[in-house]
Amino acid sequence: MSRNSQEVSHEATVSLESDGAVSVLDRNGEVVGGYLSPWAVDANDATVETSFSLQGNALVQTIKFDETTAFPVFADPQWWQASSALPLVSSREQPETSSKTYLLGME
Repeated sequence: MSRNSQEVSHEATVSLESDGAVSVLDRNGEVVGGYLSPWAVDANDATVETSFSLQGNALVQTIKFDETTAFPVFADPQWWQASSALPLVSSREQPETSSKTYLLGME
């Protein structure tokens, strides 16, 4: 099993949707972006089981592989952002005092 996570700012609320996608809402409850349903494929283009979960303020993508999985495994969480939302930047680029960052850098 492999895990990749994004830390979610305390300024945002995250909702796991029934199709596995994730919605990120601002403090007013407006959807500002999210991740499409997670996916992963192995080196043979076979689908590999994957899912998102929330652990504290971290959004975690878990990839479950087994002895039949051909490496490398490719997973690329697809972020989308509402056109009215502020740009998202990594924590290395954004001052710590800003309250406009919804997602912070990789864990």
